[in-house]
Amino acid sequence: MFRTLPGDAEARPVAELLGVVFDDSEINHWLVDGPAPERLDRMTAWFEILVRHALTGAGQVVVADSAGGDSPYAAAAVWFDRTGEATEPENYAELTAKAAGPHLARFQALDEVFDEHHPTEPHQHLAFLVAQPQRTGLGSKLLHHTTSRLTVPVYLEATSEDSRRLYETRHGFDRMNPPEIRPAGNGPAFHRMWRP
Repeated sequence: MFRTLPGDAEARPVAELLGVVFDDSEINHWLVDGPAPERLDRMTAWFEILVRHALTGAGQVVVADSAGGDSPYAAAAVWFDRTGEATEPENYAELTAKAAGPHLARFQALDEVFDEHHPTEPHQHLAFLVAQPQRTGLGSKLLHHTTSRLTVPVYLEATSEDSRRLYETRHGFDRMNPPEIRPAGNGPAFHRMWRP
């Protein structure tokens, strides 16, 4: 049901799924506070940078194939391996500037707060986990698929109170200190979670 994409897989379809599923999220609206088509285009372009980085050696992308619809994937999880030295996508600054356009300052603020509060202990970082809205429970199954095979802790930043509660009550994650971080001091809250 689940499979890890090979390193030469196309990043775009995963990025498009992330863009669509996260399109109504508070963080996407904060990062790109323009019209919906612009937001979707810019966020998908930024997600593609990160998905490609995971696919080309910095982590892994695990998917559930779709039985139909616009996306080849029903769900996707984007992981980064932080058991060694962290890496950044090649030409990340210029690629992000192109993707973000006039909204670049907010993308930079997001990166800054993430970097400042990222744990230093070796772990796997779950950067993104999405499932098509009609596939209830598929995201949880996809998460369990990978975490059940890991021998190191997992870190993530939950984007809502609902997802924070889900990670805490169903998946064994604990809140960290500080439990919340906000880009630029007044951006949307991210809930820092750790699974030993």
